Amino acid sequence: MAEVAELSRGSDASFADRAQKWRGTLVAAAALAVTILPLLLFLRREGLRAPLSMFAGDTFYYLTIARNSLHTRFFTFDGSDPTNGFHPVWEILLYVGMKFGLLRADDYSLTITRVYVFETFTLGAACALFAAFAARHLRWRELALFAVCPGFLWFTYSAANPLVVSNWSFVNGMESVLEMFFLAAALQAFRPARLGAGLLTALLLGLMVLSRWTTFSS
Repeated sequence: MAEVAELSRGSDASFADRAQKWRGTLVAAAALAVTILPLLLFLRREGLRAPLSMFAGDTFYYLTIARNSLHTRFFTFDGSDPTNGFHPVWEILLYVGMKFGLLRADDYSLTITRVYVFETFTLGAACALFAAFAARHLRWRELALFAVCPGFLWFTYSAANPLVVSNWSFVNGMESVLEMFFLAAALQAFRPARLGAGLLTALLLGLMVLSRWTTFSS
């Protein structure tokens, strides 16, 4: 009888663990959907005005460097002088996109729209990873959804300016979504007892730093 009771408790614990994992997965999926669907509907309704209303002015600085660097051996803003005054991971992504035709140097409408869609899905992935990480550390895992979308800080600042601090505001044509994505992936990958996970976490954190780090020529 004692063995049967022990097996029953083990089965119950295993079922509870699986149920908790499923709850975390559902929270992450909900965070992904709640993040990307409003942004995609905004694009469908407003067209080019959607990204133009959200993108920062520096978006076009980065796109100009990517365009003018296509036929040089260095990154350049004016087509003549080299520059390293940019966030490298984001600039390299834009350059590669233009190099292989995913972004068009001669069609800014298409380019801006595709950058918007790329950032929308990258932000969605970041929010899903953040939600999955937060859910692992919360008794009520569903709270993780509100922690990432729109984010607890938004509830504090929304009365003053509802356009600031919500996660949707990070679709700004800049490196912000990459920084968020690499941080979220690092948090999700981190497992103290696993050497491989530690190395992956270090790599992801390094990419996060390079997403934001800037150097300038003297």
